[in-house]
Amino acid sequence: MGKEKKIYECGTLKYSLSGVILTIGLLMLGFFSMRFSANIVGLVSLRLKFLQASDMTIAFVMSTIGGVFNMIVCPTVSFKSDRYRGKRWGRRIVFIIGTLPMMCLSMLGFAASGPVGNFLASVLKPLGEFAPATITILIIGIVMVFYQFFYMFVGSVIYYIYNDVIPTQFLARAVGMVQVAGTAAATVFNFFFFKHANTHFAWLLILGAVVYFFGVGAMCLLIKEPKLPPLTEEEKSQSRGFSGIFTFMKESFSHRFYWYNTLASTFWSVGIGVIGTFLVFYYMSLGMSLEDIGKLNGISGLVGLFIGLGMALVGAFLIDRWHPVRVNIYTVLFQSILVLVFGKWIFCSPGTNVVFVVMLASLIVNMVVTNISGLSGMPMLIRTLPKSRFGQFCSANAMVRSLFVLAGGLLLGVCIDVARKIIGGDYFVYRLIWVWRFIFGGIGMIFYLLTYREYLKLGGELNFKAPAPWSPEKWEQLDNTPSCGITRNALKLAIYGWDALVGAYALFTVGVLLYCRSFTFGIWCLPVMAVTVIAWLLLRLSVWSRMPAVGEKVFGGVIHPGVLAIGALMQVLLLVCGVIQTIMLFKESLFVCSYMWGIEIFILLADIVLLWVGNRIERTKPEETDN
Repeated sequence: MGKEKKIYECGTLKYSLSGVILTIGLLMLGFFSMRFSANIVGLVSLRLKFLQASDMTIAFVMSTIGGVFNMIVCPTVSFKSDRYRGKRWGRRIVFIIGTLPMMCLSMLGFAASGPVGNFLASVLKPLGEFAPATITILIIGIVMVFYQFFYMFVGSVIYYIYNDVIPTQFLARAVGMVQVAGTAAATVFNFFFFKHANTHFAWLLILGAVVYFFGVGAMCLLIKEPKLPPLTEEEKSQSRGFSGIFTFMKESFSHRFYWYNTLASTFWSVGIGVIGTFLVFYYMSLGMSLEDIGKLNGISGLVGLFIGLGMALVGAFLIDRWHPVRVNIYTVLFQSILVLVFGKWIFCSPGTNVVFVVMLASLIVNMVVTNISGLSGMPMLIRTLPKSRFGQFCSANAMVRSLFVLAGGLLLGVCIDVARKIIGGDYFVYRLIWVWRFIFGGIGMIFYLLTYREYLKLGGELNFKAPAPWSPEKWEQLDNTPSCGITRNALKLAIYGWDALVGAYALFTVGVLLYCRSFTFGIWCLPVMAVTVIAWLLLRLSVWSRMPAVGEKVFGGVIHPGVLAIGALMQVLLLVCGVIQTIMLFKESLFVCSYMWGIEIFILLADIVLLWVGNRIERTKPEETDN
């Protein structure tokens, strides 16, 4: 008798292993197509710049319009999708396939904006002089309204499909493989299409529409959603009209844990999401051409493809062992430190070759941390948000986030225009976007720390209970599969690894000083290195004092060895990047070399300070929960 196939369940869905793989593959196809077309739509910012639109106009078209709809459409669709019971399409896919034609037509509208603008300018000429560029900008803005409106239907539900169709034991790996698909889409775009942004804009938008139609369409037609129990009459009445709005607000913002989580992602998005519109101009401010930028993004994307694949296969296992909530919070904090890596160019302008190599290395470091964060993000939400209201809570977060991003996009555009008038120049002012990122990312970091502390108060990894005011018990018990725990040997190994890391930074600093015998290098780098060593020794003492006993396994109370490992991995990669940078800058300017290596040490110091704060928060005790 042959061996029976193992069956995996997700609600009413039942899969063999091949069925799970096929479902993940369809999700990858859908996400690849969506990300590829979204990257092409992102070229609209370059078209607006080519048409000499102001930075405020670019920010309005690229960020504000989407922010408005994200604040209105996303919560509505998410709320309704949680409660929708379709016979053919389930509760999520119906919103994606229903908007597919309009998404494709919007992309074709961008493609036709130039010829239509020229035509209207000639038609309206008897009524007055209308510049074709001005009319084209107006048309692009109108088309962007339609595009963003229908995109919110897709963007607000496609990420919820994980929770509905993927068995729990495959969730992290599914998220990882979808990340690989998204990275592959960006890599293909940057390698082969980005350099044609100005010369073949219309054709690229047509290509985006075709890829979206067939890729997303295939995903919708072939993926099956589970059958859900019908809503009760009370649930139906609470979902209609103003009652639905009241229910949405009352349930979604009922506890400070949800507020902390919302404000954390909100300020983080204001910091990192808003500046994305101007990144291409930031690269140009460093002397890079469009071909250089395309090559940079293409190479980093190709490397990121392998990083993402490795993370999906290996990282998912480690994230489950170290716990996705903990991993996600700390990797976001580590990402906040990386703002210094990209912001260090504000005060210096080395040659293009140096910029290209160092920027490529920096992007690779950022991708490693971002992949870990992205891979753990969805599992973290599933571990902390009520399953019965998952889409609703995600959309409530998006609604507040969009309101702030809406205002932030406009404000950043104004700030850039004002800074240009004060500082002068054309592209240099775009280097200051990292000041914006530092301020708002820092505020987001504080709220992430508060979120994690509240998570620990609500039971942590062993007994977390999601606040649920609609439930008689006032909470929902979620899946609290614990991490591998903290053992003495694992913690000691992590500490010794950091000893070696800090020692390597110190040895390289002393070695460079002895080699170059530069007063500037010594007066700037040595004090920063000394403070960093002292900070590490203090953190080491604090962690060592709470070391578990031999044979003991603890869950909390001290920073997890996995967190130390992720932080060390980031710093090792930054050390390699810094060494390459220092060697290249020796030939250009010893002063710039000293400044840049000092920043690298300061980044290490900031990492240690964050670990110290995290170590303190880990001591938070769970509060008593009323049953």
